[in-house]
Amino acid sequence: TDITDIAELAFILADKYAIATRVGLHCAPNAHKTLGTYPTGTLRFSFGWNNTAEEVNVALQALKEVLAHGL
Repeated sequence: TDITDIAELAFILADKYAIATRVGLHCAPNAHKTLGTYPTGTLRFSFGWNNTAEEVNVALQALKEVLAHGL
């Protein structure tokens, strides 16, 4: 997967499901080098204390749907 795919995934989640995510190295390029995700980075969900379990489940289901259909 390259950065275009991750960015496309983020766009689809935002556009189709209204789920905001962040794409990239997240200020940790050395961590990504260790993980093997450099220079592409990752897709990050930022759940907080005010998110419900249902919202997390909706995000997981959306991610499963998008990945099942390919990018």
